[in-house]
Amino acid sequence: MLSVKVGIKDLKVDTPPPNKKIIELALCILKEDRNIDPTDAIISAHALSDKNSVYLFTMDTGMIGSMVLTTISENLKNNRERKYKLKVTNSF
Repeated sequence: MLSVKVGIKDLKVDTPPPNKKIIELALCILKEDRNIDPTDAIISAHALSDKNSVYLFTMDTGMIGSMVLTTISENLKNNRERKYKLKVTNSF
């Protein structure tokens, strides 16, 4: 196995801390869907809070098949808080 030391700065990604809206969405996700763990709830909430996001790529089957995430995405789109429905998938 090849070992490479990479720091978060090397990835050049924007990883903002969760704000109040993200925490509230994550709590809602956790309350409504027992198949999603707290880390995945925060990740999902970040994607749902970005009004321009289209895809959330994951290998987590609980997230991919979550009706809660689908419903929240549709509600946010209907309330004009998202431009697109979020597609939670493991492939493009």
